[in-house]
Amino acid sequence: MSQLASGQPSPATLFRMRVYDRAADDLVRRAKESLAPILRLRDGAKIAKIRRAPSVEDLLDLSPQATGLAKEAWHERMRAFGNEALSPIVGALRQIIQLDDEEMRQCLYILLITELRWRGDDGVLALMQCWEDLDNFAKSLGCVVIGLANWEAGSELVWTFYRQAQRSLPEQNFVGALWAMLDLGDARLANELHEFLERRVVFYELFGFLARAGQARSLGLLLDYAAERGASGGFEPWIAATEIALRSGRAAVVESLVEYAADEVEANLSESRRQAEEAADMLISTPPQLAGDVFPIFYRGLRADDAPGIMGPLFGGDEG
Repeated sequence: MSQLASGQPSPATLFRMRVYDRAADDLVRRAKESLAPILRLRDGAKIAKIRRAPSVEDLLDLSPQATGLAKEAWHERMRAFGNEALSPIVGALRQIIQLDDEEMRQCLYILLITELRWRGDDGVLALMQCWEDLDNFAKSLGCVVIGLANWEAGSELVWTFYRQAQRSLPEQNFVGALWAMLDLGDARLANELHEFLERRVVFYELFGFLARAGQARSLGLLLDYAAERGASGGFEPWIAATEIALRSGRAAVVESLVEYAADEVEANLSESRRQAEEAADMLISTPPQLAGDVFPIFYRGLRADDAPGIMGPLFGGDEG
């Protein structure tokens, strides 16, 4: 089984958690402010310079310093410039790919694309102006913005990027496109998720995506994954299967499992149907609210009581 960055969300997922809505953004901001005495000692001089920036261009020059609390100050100052900021932001996004420092490139992409996220349709249109000048990391974040903005005109752009990015495993830039496909209701998503199962390519978000968008044809594989993983890792594929079963209905679940069994072995048809019916009843009887508990980021924005494993990567250390 191919496991991509086991247990770790992709950068696109962390980005989406942060910019899902204003409530999520405020939650992370408040978490930083709870460390204010420490962070202000470190970031105070940067914050002062950012707040004094007289123009969009001057503020963009200070972008590398927009970390910690200074990042919030940067966004606050940029908002004050209104839509006159869009064209210079597009220009800056076009130039970032020339930087040799990968970490700095990614930090700047996150900063500027976050700003476009909060600009609504104007922000998405600005993103489109520089799309071809972005690297795959930035396009992955851009896909998240397209999906959250429900910008259906971008569906084919997302699909094209996905087809290209998924050929670059083990890099996980394709996950940003999957988020956009989910948010835009792209019917092609279910088939792509099924292919990951068939190829045994597992990544942090796979079972959550299947819970939200998988189809009955994936049930047999999911149950196999659950059995293989046992108590230590089988719960997620099982819960994904229950969500698919609840959407599909008992009859579709039974037929899918009977067909899967027939493909796998020379089975007695009546016995296969009996076992499929038992499995269907178990799946459908599972409380539906469990999916929201197991895959919270697939059903809602962040909450203050989310586990440190979810919240930690967003504001742990410096850059949240």
